Amino acid sequence: MTSRLTALERAFELARSGDCLGIAEIRAQLKVEGFSLGQLEGPSLVRQLREICAASRGASDDVGATDTPRPTTDVVSRVLIRCPETGQAVDAVLRLRPSAFEALRGDHGFRCARCGKVHTWRKEDAWLEPATRPRRA
Repeated sequence: MTSRLTALERAFELARSGDCLGIAEIRAQLKVEGFSLGQLEGPSLVRQLREICAASRGASDDVGATDTPRPTTDVVSRVLIRCPETGQAVDAVLRLRPSAFEALRGDHGFRCARCGKVHTWRKEDAWLEPATRPRRA
């Protein structure tokens, strides 16, 4: 027997992971993973998740030098697919961290900017745009 986490349990798991900066990223990740967001309501719950996110980030940020930038693997990147009509890479209108991309399940759809048609894609059809570090002035 396999037990599947509830949306609420997964939300707390994501908050403790340090991968989500706040409630908006938790909600987005839950949606990507196919969870219903109905359980994520109420000011007390939202505050608690925010505090856990901040504490989890603080614990991971304290390791090493404080001015060291996060590795590019923690960067939110565009999800790209190849347009079946034109064969060109196209933005699938989704932005994810690599960990969230790996957890992606199911079919996703979007209107292609290259050909104007609606395309359905799965994780196997997609890749993340290579991360680049922001330039310093």
